[in-house]
Amino acid sequence: MTKISTSVRVRPLAKDIDLRNHIAKQRESSNLPIIAGTTNALKPSVCVHGGRSVSAAGTQFNFPTSVITGEDQSAMFQHLGDPVLMALAGGRNATIIAYGQTGSGKTHTMLGPRGSLTIDAIQQSAPNCPPSWGIFPRAIFQILSSGSAPVIRLSAVEIFHDQAYDLLNYRAPLQVGSKKSGLKFKSRSTHLSGAEIVNGVHPPGCRCGDCWKEKNRLVAERRAMRERGEFGNGKASHRERKASTSTSPASSAPSGFATVGESVTRINSISDVASISSTIEATRTASSHALNDRSSRSHCLIRLEITSNVGGAGLKQTLLFVDLAGSERIAKSGATGALAREATSINSSLTVLGRVIQSLGTGKPHVPYRDSCLTRLLRSDLEGGAVVSVCICVADGEEHGDETVCSLRFGSRMSVVRNDAREEVAYYAAEEAAYNREQLRIAKIELADLEAKGYREKFGEGSNPSEIKSYLANKEQLEKYERQLLEARKALLEAKAKARRGGGGSVGVGALAARVGELKQGVDNMQGILMRERSIKGFVFPPKQLWVSKQALVRELQKMI
Repeated sequence: MTKISTSVRVRPLAKDIDLRNHIAKQRESSNLPIIAGTTNALKPSVCVHGGRSVSAAGTQFNFPTSVITGEDQSAMFQHLGDPVLMALAGGRNATIIAYGQTGSGKTHTMLGPRGSLTIDAIQQSAPNCPPSWGIFPRAIFQILSSGSAPVIRLSAVEIFHDQAYDLLNYRAPLQVGSKKSGLKFKSRSTHLSGAEIVNGVHPPGCRCGDCWKEKNRLVAERRAMRERGEFGNGKASHRERKASTSTSPASSAPSGFATVGESVTRINSISDVASISSTIEATRTASSHALNDRSSRSHCLIRLEITSNVGGAGLKQTLLFVDLAGSERIAKSGATGALAREATSINSSLTVLGRVIQSLGTGKPHVPYRDSCLTRLLRSDLEGGAVVSVCICVADGEEHGDETVCSLRFGSRMSVVRNDAREEVAYYAAEEAAYNREQLRIAKIELADLEAKGYREKFGEGSNPSEIKSYLANKEQLEKYERQLLEARKALLEAKAKARRGGGGSVGVGALAARVGELKQGVDNMQGILMRERSIKGFVFPPKQLWVSKQALVRELQKMI
């Protein structure tokens, strides 16, 4: 039984004077005390011992598989990326997770520096991989350069305020459902903390009547399963219950949760990687605070589905990259208002992840996967569905000592979790395609039947035709603004990359930045107009949950064919 490979990457002391000035100004404007790392007297706090041990604030940790220092992305990939590719070569799925406090270099490790994933970077480094690229683009570069010619499909999901959004479809909200039961909820409720219902999926902890009834139904089902001897956590002994939650290959039945209906795009060349990566960077939620001038405010899950030809049969594998949002102390970051609420949501989901890891490491019979969207989506990987590798990112400097120790303690708990990934089984592509086509045909018929019954978005009786026309035109205009904004943001990233390289273009950068601002204002205006139109009583009714679920199923089957 193998354990999760856990490495540590130490971000060097901040020598960038602009970054230090930014931190100092942010803290001054927030009326927060100046901390040690914002002065010129920078003091290291992380000590590395022989590349396999690290100490911080007087505490030594011996768990790391490797300790990575310095800024060399290629050397980093040898420690973190090569084992992941070896797992794929061995017929297994793989997952790599970046964890750490805000500003510790997680996104730098997983993707690369801001603005580095551009076509210009590819052209400057051809035929080699751009030196600043992180694990995700380097892994695809290696796969495409291997000559095996697999089919690669990619999806990118953001978890923001414990809800899933599609980063390749203008942050369209996504459902998260059980792979076994496909559990969905109706869209009428009163819920906690002002959290929103997205596509009819209620937030965790919802106490509405529908959720209460659904919970009772599930309890009754599980009780009946225990009585029939079909459920391991009922009358079974403690040892049997413990075995039922093990990550051994014996538990081969699919479990866990997955997003439904996200956009999937095919990767044919390294240029596609740059284009999609810039889309993710331009779409993902990020903000500036006192500790990080571009802090990711959401968890990002990038999933590759890699299909290879093995002896005439198809072998389908997944490679998942998880760039977690950084934990932060609001007293240090100076976050207020919406930023403070985002920080609270981030810290809450990371706390749930910590409880899951603690339960797995100590062999507890119950693992609280359902307590957050993040842990629901990671469940199948942590239960043996993939070879899991974790990079604990820490920031050197005495001002980060407490956060560094907390991150390293999480890594220590992670390193004892057993994870023996199952080997994927090849399938015959023709048979699977025929099955998927039949399922798609049935789903389309059912969707059309639901539309005929009025389950999709519809207007109320007696609605003014001119108002309906205006509403539809506004929706179309919003989609147009969103497309233009995304393209403008990607063009701005390319222009900034050329300007940093010394290729001029400062005027072009300014014009593009102004264009992005105009389009962002247009998007905000159209969203406000549509929100007001939807608030008119009896004017427009949202689609029913059954239709939304069926539409997502149709999209899911279409991407599989």
